[in-house]
Parts: sequence; structure tokens; C-alpha cells
Amino acid sequence: MASYLTTIKKSVMGNKRVHFGTMTLVNATTSGTVETALRSVECFLAGGEITAYTVSAGVVTITNPDPGASAGVVGWMAIGY
Repeated sequence: MASYLTTIKKSVMGNKRVHFGTMTLVNATTSGTVETALRSVECFLAGGEITAYTVSAGVVTITNPDPGASAGVVGWMAIGY
């Protein structure tokens, strides 16, 4: 589960906090975690080959069953509080 996470921007939309960032997945990675710095994630969006995700408080665990397709930079956005 090797990945490198960068939070690019934090903002507010209505009464929700919105955090944006990128995550660089290395070859043969099938999962990784995004620590959003939110207390609770209500919506999570990610680009790339992400096929599934689970949320536990402010941490999102992403899954990609194809390790060959997972290499590269994935943009993400988390909405919550």
C-alpha cells in the first residue's frame, strides 16, 4: 500500500468543508488511504482507476483490483465536516 498524499486546497461550500488533493500511487498498488483531515466524510470523489472506497471518520480507503492500472497521480475531493 505505497502512496504519497498531498492536500492541495481546503475550502468551504455552504455549511460543508471541502478538501482537495492528489495521491500518487506506485506500481502494484491495489489500495491506499486518504487522510482528509475532516472529522467526517459525507462525499468522496476521485479520478483515475479507483473502483471502490470505504470511509471511516475522516479516512478514506481506496481500492483498485488492477495493480497495473493504479500507477500515477489521482486527484481527489472530500466533502464533510
